[in-house]
Amino acid sequence: MFSRTEFALGSAIPSGDLVDFSPDDIAIDRVELPWQMTRVERLGFLHLLKTFQPEIALEVGTDKGGSLQAMMQHAKGAISIDINSANQTVLQKMPCFANVEFVAGDSATVLPELVQIINTNGLPVSFILVDGDHSAAGAHRDIEAVLKIVPRQPTCLIMHDSFMPTVRQAILNINWQANPHVHYIETDYVHGSFLPMDAQRFKMVGGLAVALLKPEPRNGALQLYQSHQYAFQAMLPFASNK
Repeated sequence: MFSRTEFALGSAIPSGDLVDFSPDDIAIDRVELPWQMTRVERLGFLHLLKTFQPEIALEVGTDKGGSLQAMMQHAKGAISIDINSANQTVLQKMPCFANVEFVAGDSATVLPELVQIINTNGLPVSFILVDGDHSAAGAHRDIEAVLKIVPRQPTCLIMHDSFMPTVRQAILNINWQANPHVHYIETDYVHGSFLPMDAQRFKMVGGLAVALLKPEPRNGALQLYQSHQYAFQAMLPFASNK
């Protein structure tokens, strides 16, 4: 048997990566696009994608296309929203995004309109990533908007940077109880990071919050889980981005 010390020092862990994130695994056409998630966030994200196998995925905040590229490994189609039309112009020329509908514009304007189209036409959106505006007001607005989508099958809602104080504030200020389709909410499905900015300043970033929505109304009250609440509270006084 391994001793406690061996486990603590990691000597019992095989060398190298336990999960291979090579282009063959997460990239399309053997080109991996920039993806602003840590390796553990990617693992959790890919696990959820493989579990839900969405007919249509929705992404708010595309940036360079890394998470969208991962989505298109498992989704038949996707809708991508980003305020930067220049990035989308580059991405939409790639064959791997042939089944992606790119929507350029401020999510404050285009997302409510898109949600109305989704509901009116009964589009089977079952995987949603909110990773756009990271201000408390902006993140709150985007989450509120996507929660107006009427789920037609079990739907996974992921909110990136849930360990960032502004985004976490937005998540906690949502009235999750008021939505009868929300059956589960966890702010720390994947823990975030505490990054040194300089000798005295640190930044709280990353993390995946996850909500599960179902067509049928839930029975009873909803519990909001915060698995790393104490770690968040302990680090908050030292954060430069609170």
